[in-house]
Amino acid sequence: MTQQNRRDHFRIEYPRNSGPSLLTLGHTIPILNVSERGIKLLLSTGPLTRHYKVGSKLAGFITFQTGERVFVSGSVIWTTPESLSLKLSIRISYQLILSEQRRLITQLRQQA
Repeated sequence: MTQQNRRDHFRIEYPRNSGPSLLTLGHTIPILNVSERGIKLLLSTGPLTRHYKVGSKLAGFITFQTGERVFVSGSVIWTTPESLSLKLSIRISYQLILSEQRRLITQLRQQA
């Protein structure tokens, strides 16, 4: 594994339309992946992409498929026209990440 690809925390990658969403500034944004210290957001609207630059602060509520909500806050660490990554200053609990992983595995097994 190269230094560039190392991660400090386990990351859950979601299939399209089965992940949580972030509610911020009146927008609901799909989440592509989540870890204790970061999230990757799918930006389907150009204005949000232009609004958030590297270093911008962002806060809001993540709503998981189970209905559980958690407040997050962090800084944008990179952007593309389609997505951005947020490094969280308020982390998501490890227990919630594990619970979400179990839920997703169960869901995928039921679909197989």
